[in-house]
Amino acid sequence: DRENINYNVKIDSFLPEMTQSTAAPAPGAEPVNFISELVKYDLKADVNADLKVKQTADKSLKINGFANIDKFSAKLGTETLPESYAHLTFDGSKIIADSDLNISSDEKIDIKANIKHAKKPVVDLNVKAEKLSFSNIFKFANALLSSLNIPSDFSKMSAQGYITSDFSLKTDLKNFESDGYFKVKNGAIAYNGLNVSIKDIGADIDFSNNNVNIKKASALINDALISAKGTINAKSVADITLNSEVIPLKSIYTVFAPADVKKAYSLELSLIHISEPTRPEPI
Repeated sequence: DRENINYNVKIDSFLPEMTQSTAAPAPGAEPVNFISELVKYDLKADVNADLKVKQTADKSLKINGFANIDKFSAKLGTETLPESYAHLTFDGSKIIADSDLNISSDEKIDIKANIKHAKKPVVDLNVKAEKLSFSNIFKFANALLSSLNIPSDFSKMSAQGYITSDFSLKTDLKNFESDGYFKVKNGAIAYNGLNVSIKDIGADIDFSNNNVNIKKASALINDALISAKGTINAKSVADITLNSEVIPLKSIYTVFAPADVKKAYSLELSLIHISEPTRPEPI
């Protein structure tokens, strides 16, 4: 057995303006128990970073250097995940990402990205995942966030269905190049203990021939249908139609809003309705 976290981190940064916090702790906030969570999930990784962070005249950040995570693994129940990696390179207004992330013994996602966030932004992205089960995504996310002492509701949620994807896209927000596909099949999410459910989640998106064709994208939120269909062409012109039955926004807020946001803000009864959709065939 090796040590859980090995790190070699160097950060050269400006000192931000300091203000005295008057905020009270969030009601019901759990005490920090970082070590016990590391032991529980047996989180392991080699972390190496050398970053220089500067603040520009317009208060934006400029980052140079790298941050690499190698030999990352965790224990989920009786299963120890295969080792993963994530490499990030920063060059001013440019970020290069290369990652291979295992969320179970036989499910992983490979993400490669080259992003320029300047006056002339460019996104070059490739995502490949043969199969990612929603249940395994939730288990992995819960383990990672708990180990970092970040509150979430993933442990209270159950899920079915999966994502399969192999697509690439490149755009400067004027021109668009793409190929591949993204699909969601037989998806369902339930929030345990609450009358909130999202089921019949499905998507079939075709990225071939430098166009995005949303053939089908739909879900039932507490039995109310929401769906989308349309295209984005090679000139980045979008023609997308969104339809929905009457959907309770509070249900969406309960499931997807971060825990600290829900503690700070409550959402009263609210509904959304966008035309009347035609219920699609199962994807």
